[in-house]
Amino acid sequence: MAAFRGCGVDNAFVEIDANEVPILDGSSQPFIEILEEAGVQVQSQPRRAIRILKEVTYQEGDKSVTLSPSQVPVYTGQIDYDNPAIGSQRYEKGRLVYAATRGDGYEGEDITANVKVVDDIPKALNGSFPDVLEVRGEVYMARSDFLALNKKQEEEGKPSFANPRNAAAGSLRQLDAKITAQRPLMFFGYALGEVGRTGVLTPVARLEPITVGGVVVSNATLHNEDEIRRKDVRIGDHLTIQRAGDVIPQVVNVLLDK
Repeated sequence: MAAFRGCGVDNAFVEIDANEVPILDGSSQPFIEILEEAGVQVQSQPRRAIRILKEVTYQEGDKSVTLSPSQVPVYTGQIDYDNPAIGSQRYEKGRLVYAATRGDGYEGEDITANVKVVDDIPKALNGSFPDVLEVRGEVYMARSDFLALNKKQEEEGKPSFANPRNAAAGSLRQLDAKITAQRPLMFFGYALGEVGRTGVLTPVARLEPITVGGVVVSNATLHNEDEIRRKDVRIGDHLTIQRAGDVIPQVVNVLLDK
């Protein structure tokens, strides 16, 4: 199975009574939980760093992933709150209209009503924004808030939660949004993009307002992930901006001397 091969596990026999979720399409959490239950032997010797010397492509059905060598190593870090992800948080004309869990990569649970009562998630956007915007992130509960919630649960004779993750997940999936509104939930966004007419997500750079060709610009297209990496665009960079076709603001390059 792709998920186990990706983890370096080659001595496991897996029996499954449903279709496997492709590793490129959905969450591998069920497989991770199985590994945790089975136990993992920790090796004492240090693991060697892997360097890609030639392009490698892995194909699974109609999906594929390619690893390509790079002259400059790139390190990426992200906070992992280990909590339920909001797979699709959709804004249309600046207003939150739909939210769903990540689900299995194909379908998620509609949690729009509950997301709208989480104070940490804006229901309307300010400033300049595209007509349609998709935001992804994590809903979580701070440990201090979790302890306070459990204390309140005990005082009211209600069952307590095992951990912050269960508390956040249960709060987000309540049938009654009023209960969700009472829970101390927080949101951490880690990805956003503009949705084009064909459904393609386009990353957008947020800029300090600047006049380009007689028009005040505060957003510029970054085209796609490959372009971001090629131009090495980072938060806080000084950029050269132009209006493609005298219409669409786009990032030309990073000013390295700034």
